[in-house]
Amino acid sequence: MGYGRLTLEQVKKTALENLEKLEVAGFVKKANNYQDLLNSIAKDIRNKNRRRIQRRAELTKMKQTHAHLQEKTGYLEDQKKSYMEYVNSCMTAMGDKTKKGYRQQIFCVACARY
Repeated sequence: MGYGRLTLEQVKKTALENLEKLEVAGFVKKANNYQDLLNSIAKDIRNKNRRRIQRRAELTKMKQTHAHLQEKTGYLEDQKKSYMEYVNSCMTAMGDKTKKGYRQQIFCVACARY
């Protein structure tokens, strides 16, 4: 609902209707001239800066975590590359041995012997 086109009387009426809804819901009391509403607004204004600082700290921490994860990913990719090179060199060496007439021994995990 756009309030820009309402007359002052319509805005007052809508505000009073909304205050009644809040009172029925137990958020404000007419007995104390809706002081609870004003206190709630003041509290929200005070805490706004705290929430902004907290969000900024959380964002900084998430950026640090992301940077650490990227660093760890790079390290693990290097490890993977190194292991793959090692496996390939072993496979090449095994291929060379079998070509030279060596009998290839295969270890059987199930029976624990060659």
